[in-house]
Amino acid sequence: QLRAAPDVLLVQRTVLDRVLDALRTELERAFGPQPRTSADFGRMVSAAGFARQAERLAIGRALPFGPGDAANQLDRASLYVPPTLLTDVPDDSPVLREEGFGPVLVVRPYTRLDEATAFLAGLPALTALYAFTTAHARGERLMETTRAGAVLINDAATHLANPRLPQGGVGETGHGAMAGPAGLATFSAPRATAVGSNFFDIPLRFAPGSDLKLKVLKRLYK
Repeated sequence: QLRAAPDVLLVQRTVLDRVLDALRTELERAFGPQPRTSADFGRMVSAAGFARQAERLAIGRALPFGPGDAANQLDRASLYVPPTLLTDVPDDSPVLREEGFGPVLVVRPYTRLDEATAFLAGLPALTALYAFTTAHARGERLMETTRAGAVLINDAATHLANPRLPQGGVGETGHGAMAGPAGLATFSAPRATAVGSNFFDIPLRFAPGSDLKLKVLKRLYK
């Protein structure tokens, strides 16, 4: 339930079926034919999180991994939600505008890159954008036309492992950075301190004022 995990996958329409097949193959390689029995497949951390994922499965068309439909695979007792691909989600659905925090991935096909960038522009600012492409120019174009706290080309979430990168959200997804020195600065509250003298003071600081006093003070405090 990583905050920077992909929530929506935009796929060029001509390769949609190939991508869906590849995802299913990778799920079986990682978790076996029954993810429920895999020690590597997690559970929701709360009943509220489980209920939220169950609601997401009711929107659009769920393509679960494993036998039966996704709803029948849900297990409230163990907070198990099956890895599910969700297609045919309406453009105005809140599912497209909320962070997922679960194993439900929305898949949305597009025909032209302009269509994909226009769709992204209509969403709240992204926590992260991951672009997979063999055309470097397309990756550059996505970086220039979208707002995101992080942008990775041909990779996902690995920026979280680098403490030198100033990871963080933008706009509605958050402000500031949360890693390394940038995180220390974001979550610290630096304060100014000064110690004056008990033996003398500078009369120039006090009324009555004059242009000469102001000129001298500006030089002293420069």
